[in-house]
Amino acid sequence: MADERTKVLEMVAAGTLTIDQADQLLESFDTGQEQPELDSGDRESVPQLGGDVAAARSVDRTAFKGATKIAARAAKAGYKGAKAGRGGGNVKFDQLISLAIHGVSADYIRELREAGLTDLGMDQILALGIHGIKPAFFREMSEMLGADLTFDQVLALGIHGVKPDYYRQMNEVLGRRLEFDQILALAIHGVRPEYFAEMSEVLGNDLSFDQILALSIHGVRADYVLEMSEFLEETQDDDKTAGRDDSDDDDDDDES
Repeated sequence: MADERTKVLEMVAAGTLTIDQADQLLESFDTGQEQPELDSGDRESVPQLGGDVAAARSVDRTAFKGATKIAARAAKAGYKGAKAGRGGGNVKFDQLISLAIHGVSADYIRELREAGLTDLGMDQILALGIHGIKPAFFREMSEMLGADLTFDQVLALGIHGVKPDYYRQMNEVLGRRLEFDQILALAIHGVRPEYFAEMSEVLGNDLSFDQILALSIHGVRADYVLEMSEFLEETQDDDKTAGRDDSDDDDDDDES
């Protein structure tokens, strides 16, 4: 039964079956009815399929119907898939199911191409969809960084929550235009504009990118800096007092 469903989806992707025809066939699998007369009357293009009705009923029909529609739309959009996610072969069955589950539509794929991501395989498109990365996000971040981002770069930014507003704010507080590797590093280590402001207040306003990143990596917070500063001041005062006492003792010895 699974092989027969796969064949139906492959025929939709290839354009030899319409969505309505595929729906009729999938319905017959679920109900155990005779395969229906197809609307187009083109019976030769459709395989005669049968099988275990009980097994068919255990399959989520909604997911299969969704995948069928995605298959047809993806085929019309002109995309191909492969084992490695690039080039060669029609969209695969498991990819169709995943695309449907995560709501990847033909419009989404088309917008990615228009934004400049033209050389993507289905696995890559699926990864962008899973992480909610929109074509507009790719365009805006590419413009702000002054370069066309690669698939790996835009995926990394999306995974680590780098938004245009965050990029603008970090540029402002650091007084410079950050490069891709720099903004990604700050995001990975949780450096927020508020953290930079706090650390600048206790350490001075001339903190560099490398310094603020190192402070965050090693968990240095403003209260820790204040605590250590107070401790060191007390230690220095104690050392000065001890030094004066030693000097007084030496003077007493000389007089005696």
